[in-house]
Formats: sequence, structure tokens, C-alpha cells
Amino acid sequence: MPQDHANSLPHSVVLVGFESLRTFEFGCAVEIFGLERPELGVDWYQFKVCGIESRTVQAIGGVSVTFEHGPEILEQADTIILPGWRNVDEQPPEVLVNALKRAHERGARICSICTGAFVLAAAGLLNGRSATTHWHHSNLLSQRYPSLRVSSSSLYIEDGNMVTSAGSAAGLDMMLYIVRQDHGYRIANMVAQRLVIPAYRDGDQLQIVSQQAMATSQTKIAEVMDWVRERLSESHTVDSLARQMDMTPRTFQRTFKNVVGLPVIEWLTRARVDRAKELLATTSSTVSHIAYHCGFASESTFRHQFRKLVSQTPTEFRRQFVGNLPQMRDKNTEY
Repeated sequence: MPQDHANSLPHSVVLVGFESLRTFEFGCAVEIFGLERPELGVDWYQFKVCGIESRTVQAIGGVSVTFEHGPEILEQADTIILPGWRNVDEQPPEVLVNALKRAHERGARICSICTGAFVLAAAGLLNGRSATTHWHHSNLLSQRYPSLRVSSSSLYIEDGNMVTSAGSAAGLDMMLYIVRQDHGYRIANMVAQRLVIPAYRDGDQLQIVSQQAMATSQTKIAEVMDWVRERLSESHTVDSLARQMDMTPRTFQRTFKNVVGLPVIEWLTRARVDRAKELLATTSSTVSHIAYHCGFASESTFRHQFRKLVSQTPTEFRRQFVGNLPQMRDKNTEY
């Protein structure tokens, strides 16, 4: 995390705007960082927006946006947020590229949502780094900037003081990650509760939704994945899921890995651990009950897999949310 100003001013977040602005991504950043949140009891962000090319721009959807500030305020930003760039084939304005370079040189954290990664790459700020963007544009980003290590599957990636995220909604996950880095799990969880969104999704969670819609077989895989998520407490094998798909086990395994990017059993374990994280963060159920509910053969197996994937024990993970859990059901309530 970049250092705050020497005079201990609140951490400054500046959101960048430009012509043909994508209002969803822009609005998500305003919602996360721009609202006053006195109920959190922390020194919240100093938030500003700036127009790069003009103080008034036309956003997508026939919306006009007027900015109080120009690009000069980027010089004082601790964190800069770039929404999706309007055209991946258009070079970003020199004034923006130069401002980002100067911000990087003084140690500011710079974050992009979706195709905003193309702006960072054009500025040379992602050279030799790992980055992500919307899966639809990942091959182009990789081809155009071969020094980048581009992931087409991650929701968000932090490499040094650069944080890139995938398609529009993944920007919310990235920004909650930033809040966790700055203020801890408890505060990030409170913000997520107010937004009515998941409190925690790992950056390496796959960009599954968009990829699954590309072909009939992939759509069927998505349906089976949803079916399994609703039945995690049950026993599942490659053979049983292949029958669900009306495929041979070998064909099912090959198709699944092509779509998801993971072997079937590895994905199943991750799905179980993801569900366990949600229950650990939002309920007071015992670890043994959560292990059973999520389909692990034993509590010891659950603890082993959880630590392997999360690098924490279930108890250590839960401790981050203590004091912020909602009014609980009974310890071993069925979900």
C-alpha cells in the first residue's frame, strides 16, 4: 500500500473520467470510495474525480458528467482508479499517460477496471508485471504488450503498486480488496454488507461467467457447476458428474478443464472452500459442521485443504470477521 502523506491527511483516491465513460464502473468506484462512512469509525478516504480531456464529458447511455477537477489533482493522489478505457485500439491521451507515469514514480497505487489495463500498458507501467483484463480482450493485451504476463481468468491481480481487474463487476472485488488492504477485513466486510455483495472473492477466482456462454457444451458445464454448488454436502465424483452431463468421464474431464481452466476435482475442492469461507465469515457454525455442510469427508481433510488454498486455518480466517458478524442463527443451522 502506498504511504500516506507526511502530514497524515486521509488517503487520497482519485477516480479518472474521460469521454465515452462507462458509467457502471465509474459509479462502482464512487460507491466504494466516495460515500462518507462515519459508522465505520475509521479515517475514510479523501475522494475526488477528475476529467482528463474536459471538465464535462458524454458518458455511455446519453449521460453527461461534469468534473470539479482536472488532471492536476492526480499529482497528489495516493490511489488512482481507472475505469474501462473507451476503445482498446485508441491510444490514451498523453496528459493521462504522463500523469500516470509521474504517479508511479512517486509510489502511488494505480488500479484499473476491465480495459483500463490497456491505458496502464500503453504507459509502460505493466512491463514485466502480471495483469488481467476482461477475458474477451486478454489475448489482444498479451499480443500487443508481450512483456506482460496476462491472465485471462483472474478476477484481479496485484503486482507491486499496480492492481488490475477483469470485467466490470470484478472491479468491485478489486476495490473491496483495496479496502481490506487499507482498513482490514472487518471494515471491508461492513462495506460489502452495505452494498449487498459478497464480502470476499479471491483474485484468482476464475472469470467463469462470460466464458461459459461461448458454446453449448460450455453452457452445460456452467449448469452442472451451479447444480453442484447447490449440493456441495453431497458426494460428487468425475463419473457421477459425467453422467449428469451425459458424457464419458474422459470427455467430461477434458471439456471441463477447457472451459474452467481447472481439473474437475480441483474445482470442486475450491468451490467447497469458497463456500466454507462464506460460512466462516457470516455465521457462528462450528468448523466441524461447516466441513460437513461443504462436503468434506472429515474435519481434518477440510482443515488441510483450507490451509492449502487460503494459507490460513479456518479459525484464523474467521478471526478477521469477529465483531462484525450479523445476529447469528444456532451454531449448526442448516443453510
